[in-house]
Amino acid sequence: MAKCIKGDVIEIVPLQCPQLQNITCENHQRSVLIYDKRQCCQQYACDCFCQGWGSSHYITFDGLFYSYKGNCTYILMEEIRPQYHLKIYIDNIYCDIGEHASCPRSITVSYNDQVITLRNHIGGADLEVRPTVRLRKDFHYVFSLHCIVNVLVFFVVACFSIALKDNVKLMLPYAHNGVRVISSGLDLFLSIPELNVDITFRALGFSINLPVQHFGNNTQGHCGTCNNNQADDCMIPGGILVNDCEVMADYWPASGVNGKNCQPTPKPPVLNISPPPPKTPCPAQSECNLLESKLFEACHSHVPPKNFFLACQSDSCNMNNPTMVCASLQSYASACLQVGVCIHWRNYTKHCNIKCPADKMFLHCAPSEPPTCRDWPMQSITVPTEGCFCPKNTILLNKESGLCVPKCGCLDPSGTPREYGERFRYNCEDCVCDRASQSVFCKPKECPYVKPEICTKPGFVLVNVTDPSKPCCSKQVCHCSIDMCPSGSCTQGSCFYDAPDNTRHVLKSGEEYKYKCETVTCRQMNGSFVIEKSNTECPYLSLKDCGPGFKYEKKVGECCGTCTQVACIYDAPDKTRHVLKDGAVDNYQCETVTCHKFNGSFVTEKTKTECPYLSSFDCGPVSRISSFNSASNTSSGWFEYVKKEGECCGSCRQVACIYDAPDKTRHVLKDGKEYSFKCMNATCLKRNGMFMTMESYKQCPPFNPDDCVPGTVQFDKDGCCQICETSNCVRVKNVTRLHVKDCISIKDVEVASCTGHCDDGSRYSMEKNIMMHNCSCCQEEKFSHQQVTLKCANSSEILHDYIYVESCRCTPTKCEENTIKKNPV
Repeated sequence: MAKCIKGDVIEIVPLQCPQLQNITCENHQRSVLIYDKRQCCQQYACDCFCQGWGSSHYITFDGLFYSYKGNCTYILMEEIRPQYHLKIYIDNIYCDIGEHASCPRSITVSYNDQVITLRNHIGGADLEVRPTVRLRKDFHYVFSLHCIVNVLVFFVVACFSIALKDNVKLMLPYAHNGVRVISSGLDLFLSIPELNVDITFRALGFSINLPVQHFGNNTQGHCGTCNNNQADDCMIPGGILVNDCEVMADYWPASGVNGKNCQPTPKPPVLNISPPPPKTPCPAQSECNLLESKLFEACHSHVPPKNFFLACQSDSCNMNNPTMVCASLQSYASACLQVGVCIHWRNYTKHCNIKCPADKMFLHCAPSEPPTCRDWPMQSITVPTEGCFCPKNTILLNKESGLCVPKCGCLDPSGTPREYGERFRYNCEDCVCDRASQSVFCKPKECPYVKPEICTKPGFVLVNVTDPSKPCCSKQVCHCSIDMCPSGSCTQGSCFYDAPDNTRHVLKSGEEYKYKCETVTCRQMNGSFVIEKSNTECPYLSLKDCGPGFKYEKKVGECCGTCTQVACIYDAPDKTRHVLKDGAVDNYQCETVTCHKFNGSFVTEKTKTECPYLSSFDCGPVSRISSFNSASNTSSGWFEYVKKEGECCGSCRQVACIYDAPDKTRHVLKDGKEYSFKCMNATCLKRNGMFMTMESYKQCPPFNPDDCVPGTVQFDKDGCCQICETSNCVRVKNVTRLHVKDCISIKDVEVASCTGHCDDGSRYSMEKNIMMHNCSCCQEEKFSHQQVTLKCANSSEILHDYIYVESCRCTPTKCEENTIKKNPV
């Protein structure tokens, strides 16, 4: 730095630069180091980064978010003080009539001496380069890009960029006067390397990146002022600030760009706007929630997702097209790429998947200008992007062809890739792919010398014809030329016949010619040639002349039609005729008929039906057994042979039950009939057309022979249960708790006793004149000693023996000696 000391004395002293202090960029981009105006000291600053997407959502150079729905061409960015003569315009159109939603259709860049147009057609994007409209002595570049969005299957088809100049298509990449344009298949990129300007335009959005050292504090328009201060972004012409950028946007229409001159009526500037009343929140599509999920978590600390989520929510609620939410996700992913964070997000959505051409693959993060066999000699555009690129182990042959090849080489005239040094033939030329020039060189094929024929007959001359053995070579042969024939006289040697179709035919004697239903014959009679005509009689004139299973066909130009078989004809045993189509199967009594078409002919295949039953002898008994509860149910039937009229085979119908009894006898029981044997009873029952035998068993009452009078045990009348004459003296059982003093049994004890009357009696003895007594007692006959555990009052336990009666009987006993004497009467 020069310092004036006194008079003409100047002192050169070093400039003391302030200490570097990093800053935070409001647009969430990384700060950059730039030199001050003296190009001496460095300082941190923020580059200008503006975005727009979806239903007209914007983020200004300083990171201020707003939405604006306009249907016109507007100024995105222009210099306040023209220095580099750069202007950028946007053309918006209504893309959802029902909601009056606005979408970006094109971007116009005014710089140097060109106009570039990237214009959309259905199925792809066009690039139009037009040196036409001059605005303020500047030239313009116009981007317009829209991709096919298939809402039904929910995927986006990759775009294909086409360049035009004066309505003539150019090839991308494009480079002229310091401006370059390339395509990734999805996005279009315009760069101005001299100014480090990068502009990206995609199906539903755009981004503009300007260096702050060239454009800081010197921009205005929809993208605002680039000075890292959001307070002055909503500025209208004349430097007036408003509080609402949506009001500001109406004041930046562009006139005369793209042939348009729309002048929307601006709204009056509002300096203090009261907040609108709160609206009922609308649930956004699930794709919007991805912005705040772990999927984008790596980018949240660099670029907050809030504004993109609000835009996504707005498009989800207000747009009829569900794919509009993809614009917010794509714009946020693009902003993340600017800070070096790559997110693979499309596979997690329903509506945002990308379908690339068959020879390309989709990549989320790749260089916008991939390497080729013929790398572009100028500075490459290194903006990271997503798009359709060559798969692994292949490389672009060149940017013009877009072909992916495993090895570098040339393109032949038909557009087929060829490897270096490869030799091939094209249009009868020998060609080679030259490595040095990376081009295909061709030269005519060298043919061997073929000696020409010698023409000796009158009227024959030499002509060049293709050699059949060498299609690319020719040879000279003799050919008849009428003009070279000598003059002579003509004599008739054949007939001439002019057919109704205006064709002439030459017929030799005896030769015939047929035209439709007319036959023409050439005859030679008395030295002259005459024509004889005869008409053909057709055996079939219409469908009624064809039998069943045939159709009538008559080809164009033929005289007679024919009957063509189209089905099988079958004569049944009942003298009836049946028509069956190919593959049809039908049954006629005991015969199955199948129609087959074989080698153009129809064949009827017949098979006889074998009947399983021919008479009652074939109807044997069939058994199915099932058991339930105490009875068994056996289905064993007696069948009779039944055949209905008109049917091929008869059947066996069950009419009774067959029952094999335990006594080895067989019985035929009709419905409701029974058979009994001992304790078992068998009954034949008919249920739902089925016959079954129901077996039941008699339950005998408890029987103890000890309770019987000896000699009286026998079976009942059915021979099933034992019965007897019971004795009056019987054993009686009782279950109780046994008490002995202050002790009681722990468990119930079975105690038996004898009870009942025995044969007691008294009778008078006349001989002795006294009463004779006969006494007996019902008492135990057999008994045993049993043990039981008793628990006493003092909680002790003892074993106690008691007598258990096994059986009882009447035992004679001595009667009391009380005799009564009778005095005689």
